[in-house]
Amino acid sequence: MARAHALLHGVVAPQQLRLCRPLRDSTAHWLTPSRALEQDVPAADVDRYTAATAAARAGEVRTAARNSWQWSRELSAEAAGRWAVRVPRRLHEQIAELLAANRPG
Repeated sequence: MARAHALLHGVVAPQQLRLCRPLRDSTAHWLTPSRALEQDVPAADVDRYTAATAAARAGEVRTAARNSWQWSRELSAEAAGRWAVRVPRRLHEQIAELLAANRPG
């Protein structure tokens, strides 16, 4: 869980914010994407970021990973539509299936 937690906070979340910022026309803090986040992007995106991060507890990390993946898919789909880039849909579906299959209970 500690490794998954570190990955979400140190790798995934910053990259999500680096994609979110240009989609929201807010690139002033692109190199440090969490800086002034609450002032620079819509509250809905701040809420999505918060839902995609968690304390280092198993259930919370699993939930955050699923939330994070969903937000990443939505951001990448938005970017694909705006900038005409291809998104590996089958890979995205496989990852979503793996996250769904690993739900406790």
